[in-house]
Amino acid sequence: MYKTEDKWRLIRALADKHRKQLVDALLKKPQYISQLADTVKLDRSTVSYNLAVLESAKLLESHYEILQTARSKGKAARVYSVNRAKLKEALDLIKSLQDLPKTA
Repeated sequence: MYKTEDKWRLIRALADKHRKQLVDALLKKPQYISQLADTVKLDRSTVSYNLAVLESAKLLESHYEILQTARSKGKAARVYSVNRAKLKEALDLIKSLQDLPKTA
């Protein structure tokens, strides 16, 4: 069972169009911030902020990888992916809220 604060954190995390774009992109493949910024056509600071919101709702997982590109060889970068189990929980929660009777 969710605490009320956790419910609202999940709903808030998925209520923004940019965060939806990021989740959609990450469902296709794990990505670095710079890759995500290119994919969704947003600046890195906007992507970073929205990733933090998604992470606080536990909708994302991340790990560090050592880059192998010529320009960044040897540097570590954080790779983000969707926590699919948590996303399913969030979508089920939203669906249950939509199924509530409408009040006058």
